[in-house]
Amino acid sequence: MARSGQREEISGLSSHENRQVRRVRRRPRLMTTTLLLARRVAPVPEKNHQLCLRQARQHLTPTPVDTTCGPPLTPVRGTNSTGPAPPILYSFPGAGNTWVRQLLEQATKLPTTSRYMDATIARVMPHECNVVETPEQCAGFVAIKLHPTFAGSMTKQKSGPPKFFGQNQLCGGLVTRAMFLVRHPIPSFWGDWQRRRVHQATGEHDHNHGIQWREWNARTKNAWEREAKTFYATKYVSMWRPNELTYGAWLEHYAAGTIVVKFEALVTGETRDAELRRVLDFLG
Repeated sequence: MARSGQREEISGLSSHENRQVRRVRRRPRLMTTTLLLARRVAPVPEKNHQLCLRQARQHLTPTPVDTTCGPPLTPVRGTNSTGPAPPILYSFPGAGNTWVRQLLEQATKLPTTSRYMDATIARVMPHECNVVETPEQCAGFVAIKLHPTFAGSMTKQKSGPPKFFGQNQLCGGLVTRAMFLVRHPIPSFWGDWQRRRVHQATGEHDHNHGIQWREWNARTKNAWEREAKTFYATKYVSMWRPNELTYGAWLEHYAAGTIVVKFEALVTGETRDAELRRVLDFLG
């Protein structure tokens, strides 16, 4: 056994991973054990899949799956695994992606999914917990939710255009179509900022609750205005630039397979049918 102060290397881990373990060892032993078990027991996607399922079951107790919009939908496995990958529903957080997913599911009778494994969404859309890294895992879905701000950037390739391959792998890098869901930036910023504050306070990604009127004071107002100017506005503008591996790079290389969907058009009675019909024509 190594004496105190000596570096003890763990067989099977890289030097970088051993350095991470040494840092964690300064914390309680339980955290170290958890890190090692997570590293050796299951790959990250499968581990996150199982975690999402466990958390979803907690959210489902004692309330069953919400069937207001009909029974849960099942992907058509095996019929499209060699065909084109489903399009991504690409949007800034707070633009209404989850609501539009529900709209698409009811209009097409096919399920949607995402790469985020949000257990709170799985209560309504059970396939939220699916792993979507390979073409086979993506088969049968009508759309896949993706945000440019988190795990939504492509990877440069040695040759050819950037793809969702590597660190943020999606459908084996075969995604070539997208629906850009756009909304007026201020409501988007405001919606995501509230979600983030609830998450910081409770640890939950709560999509149904925001800041209450009694919480709105000078301090909250200043925090909102500061982040709207320094974080949200900057992030929103930069992601459209061609050198960014999100919106900008996508439009540079995949514009032919892209449509822009306006959230406001989908929630307005006079334009809803026409906008939804345009989306369904794109989906085929």
